[in-house]
Amino acid sequence: MVKYIIKRIGLAVLILFSVSLIMYVLVRNIDLNALWEIAGGGNLAGGNAEDRFEIVKEAYGYGDDSFRGVVKGYFSWLGKFLRGDMGTSISYQQPVAD
Repeated sequence: MVKYIIKRIGLAVLILFSVSLIMYVLVRNIDLNALWEIAGGGNLAGGNAEDRFEIVKEAYGYGDDSFRGVVKGYFSWLGKFLRGDMGTSISYQQPVAD
């Protein structure tokens, strides 16, 4: 009976890890129009919109598109999530937990 429970708990952890990985990849691959709007989208005077866009991408963790950057970003996100920090909403500029 104990072996069965341990097997089920292990399976549940594996499923949660897999679902979180899939969700991270899906969110990471969203259209970056929201970030472009945060950066001003070329509508703000003073400064280059592309430079502001790069700064916003770095702030939200979209700066490194390599495989290593995605893996590093996932484990960084997972660590923060397990500590209760779910990040900042792109749309509302507020912590997601609120």
